[in-house]
Amino acid sequence: MHLFLHCEMAYYVWKKVMVWMGVNFVIPYNLFSHYECWMREARGKALRKGFALVWHATNWVIWRARNDKVFNNVSKVGEELLDEVKVLS
Repeated sequence: MHLFLHCEMAYYVWKKVMVWMGVNFVIPYNLFSHYECWMREARGKALRKGFALVWHATNWVIWRARNDKVFNNVSKVGEELLDEVKVLS
């Protein structure tokens, strides 16, 4: 859970995504609670689908960034990851 929510880069990306999406809540300890908090912010069926897409895209970008760093020794800054989330979403 630390990788996706509380490591320095993931936390930064989530905070920036939250600002972009206009939501604000304390990031919980586990990913399941985070998803519930995230989805609670969406009002309406169409918005929930969009929020779910952004949530999954953010986790995917964080996962890929972690793998790039570990396996390819490639580091990205938080703004690059935020841009990737926006494009992927």
